Amino acid sequence: MGLDGVALILELERRFGIEIPDRDAASLRTSREVVDYVLAELPQETEPTCLSQAAFYRVRAALLAELQLERRELRVRSRLDELIPRRRRRAVWGKLPAASGLASWPSLKRSTHTVEVIVAISILAGAVLYLQSEAFLWVTRSLLARIAHLGPAYLTDLPVWRSLGTVIRSRIA
Repeated sequence: MGLDGVALILELERRFGIEIPDRDAASLRTSREVVDYVLAELPQETEPTCLSQAAFYRVRAALLAELQLERRELRVRSRLDELIPRRRRRAVWGKLPAASGLASWPSLKRSTHTVEVIVAISILAGAVLYLQSEAFLWVTRSLLARIAHLGPAYLTDLPVWRSLGTVIRSRIA
């Protein structure tokens, strides 16, 4: 083995943290033999090197099976809210933990922004309803005050006003 071969073996040992005995180094003739030797000497990992990649592949397989999608339709940057129809979202989300084989799974919940919007709309709707009811009572009181000037006989002559007047008078009093 020449000087270049020795330098290569030393660099392989340094880079991969392995020891290549001289007798083994002398038997390595092709680059394929070197690669196979280095791979055989490296410690075998039981865990995948990239857990997020492994998780993506599991989730993708489960989604492809559940939604009957083509593999090209589901990428790392794919938005789940665009892939999973709204009407099936909770059902599909509930099936994914078992289908993917992952032990822990996040719950399906609305984003903070969505919750804030819903709360704001609810408060606004409540305020509008409250103001409408107050305006209705104010208009009703104004009408009753004007009708009161006409006298009670006027109210009793109109059947609609008679029943409405009784209800409104009971609320005002």
